[in-house]
Amino acid sequence: YQETQNNLEKTNFKYDFNRRIKSHNLAVGQYINAGQSYGKIYAKKSLIAKSNIHQNKLQWVIDNIQNIQVNINYNYFGKEKSYSGKIRNNPKIFDINKFAKIFIDLPKQAKQELLVGMLVDLELKCNYNDEVMTISRNAIQKNGKIWTLDDSNKAKSQEINIIYEDKD
Repeated sequence: YQETQNNLEKTNFKYDFNRRIKSHNLAVGQYINAGQSYGKIYAKKSLIAKSNIHQNKLQWVIDNIQNIQVNINYNYFGKEKSYSGKIRNNPKIFDINKFAKIFIDLPKQAKQELLVGMLVDLELKCNYNDEVMTISRNAIQKNGKIWTLDDSNKAKSQEINIIYEDKD
């Protein structure tokens, strides 16, 4: 009995960061064992919003990340909240679904209020980048150039910089 009492007194869950409990599977009076998982927690400061952008919309965000204004809107206990955030990464397209993932850093107040898995509305405001476009693979010549028309409607060969190429 004394050994059990000593073990119970040593049983303490401590974390040296500001956290939120995501899930737990402990009940009052439950027997526990060392090394067993009793729940999930996350650090509030690591909370981010993530979203997807279709490849056809990338001309709005490629090479323009720093100038994009991100508004994060959500409902917090019946009260509409809105904060500004920043995109943390350059979008990377995944061949499976042709969407690019973006991650948005949240302000401190939003990290205190939001929970993992909560839905938020993200509004991205930015300028259109007319130098980024989707081009059919058939239009690209073997030397990596495409044919374009100049201001006088004369055809000219132009070198392009391909930032993403899919299998289609």
